Amino acid sequence: MLPVTEKSTILLEFPPPPECSVMGWVLKREQERLRNTLTCVLCKSKPVEITLLPCGHFVLCAACSDECNICPVCNKEALAEVKTFLC
Repeated sequence: MLPVTEKSTILLEFPPPPECSVMGWVLKREQERLRNTLTCVLCKSKPVEITLLPCGHFVLCAACSDECNICPVCNKEALAEVKTFLC
């Protein structure tokens, strides 16, 4: 499971509106959670693709990792970076 770095704001109402099925509402909520989890914590626009070592946090895009040598999650020094692919 990926680390939670900040609270996500879910803009979906509960209970779901009458025009939306419960399953559709649950799927939209899960999709939003995954999008937030897989988005860079610094720029909040690009997908995450770098794992920081030794801490192992997977929270930065390539552009932000070039500018960052401290992990934004645990504040440990990043000694290495690994480009990570999700299949």
